[in-house]
Amino acid sequence: MIRLCRVFDHQNKSRAYREALAKAGWLFTERDNVRGVRFYLSDADWRKSMMEEARGRQIPVFLYPHAARPMVIYDGCVEPQPVRAMFTQAPGGAELMKKIGYPYPVEVTGWAYSEVRPFRPAETVKRILYAPIHPNGNGWLSEVDKDLNRRTFEKLDAYCRGTGAELSIRLIGTTKQCGLECLDDISGILYDINVHAGRKNNTTVDMDTADVVVSHQTFAWLAVALGIPTVMMGEDVPPRSGNSDAGFCYVKHWDSYKADLMYPLDILKGEPLDVIDQAAAGCSAVEDWKARLIGKPFDGPRFVETLERYL
Repeated sequence: MIRLCRVFDHQNKSRAYREALAKAGWLFTERDNVRGVRFYLSDADWRKSMMEEARGRQIPVFLYPHAARPMVIYDGCVEPQPVRAMFTQAPGGAELMKKIGYPYPVEVTGWAYSEVRPFRPAETVKRILYAPIHPNGNGWLSEVDKDLNRRTFEKLDAYCRGTGAELSIRLIGTTKQCGLECLDDISGILYDINVHAGRKNNTTVDMDTADVVVSHQTFAWLAVALGIPTVMMGEDVPPRSGNSDAGFCYVKHWDSYKADLMYPLDILKGEPLDVIDQAAAGCSAVEDWKARLIGKPFDGPRFVETLERYL
């Protein structure tokens, strides 16, 4: 009997899930209205046409992680749609979804975005990789995120001027879209700086030569998973969602779970020299955070077994 499913990819984040399903004998279709499809696997329940087709044909929908950070935007920003189950990376993510009152089953199947490696300290910080918050697909970025980008660059600029460390900036979108017009003229900067284009494909090659990564959300979480010294930015600002000023909103109950989600090292909290050097050396608070929210490597057979149990 042919076992057929459809997987909707988002920035190559479905790769581990597709590979696990293929090993278990599942076949894939990319077409609509195909007979015999047993389920849809998607990163998001806001794909309107997919959800309408699933309801009309009574096809169960499962969700894999749209982003590394648990989907706390369901706390008042996005209305959850009926799905059979959501897969999350680590126990801490499942606990957070329970805290915000997510109404559908949440299953932990391991970190699927990359390997999970032990921490590797940096004896000296010579190379910093900064990946600012990037705009949405329509080019829009909220003013709060632009401000975080600007203030983070100011902190890194001060650090590199003082230490002589090299700064590489991984930019997705334009400098204006990211709120970093200051990068349009870097002729007066007296340390090594490189601004290059990033890609939304979940690649981590940019991190390979960095002593410290400074970023936010998925890119930063990837760095932590790979054992790279990492500093985040604006961790105390409530999670938010939107593609325009009119649709922008913050989660509703941030104070009740922020202590469970915030990363311990934030470049906007404290002196950059102290925060970056602490990240380079490593600390127990980061290891505890990693264990709760990155967790163990992806378990493909467990994922398939769990999904099939819901069919």
